[in-house]
Amino acid sequence: VLRRSLTLQRNDWWGLEGGRVAEVVFVLLAPHRGFEAALPAETREELAKEADGAFANFPNYRTVFQGSDLTALTRRQANLLAAQAEFSINEHASSFRDVLSRAS
Repeated sequence: VLRRSLTLQRNDWWGLEGGRVAEVVFVLLAPHRGFEAALPAETREELAKEADGAFANFPNYRTVFQGSDLTALTRRQANLLAAQAEFSINEHASSFRDVLSRAS
């Protein structure tokens, strides 16, 4: 999670004047050892199997053919990804609260 103040650039095509400053919080998918350490033992064991496990490529699942369906993730894969997102957002809640409180 990375927070930055960025100056908007002028864009005639979209009618943007530029010059205003925007607060942005970027959330990138990457392994998070703190999250993984907090998981149940069964889930950690499955993650440890890497390419041979149910969570191969976690958290950067393939956009196609991660499993047998063209684009679908299994429920377990989707839930694990959602849990990591929740963990990261909770870990950096103050940044999100601050940025979102300025948006109104």
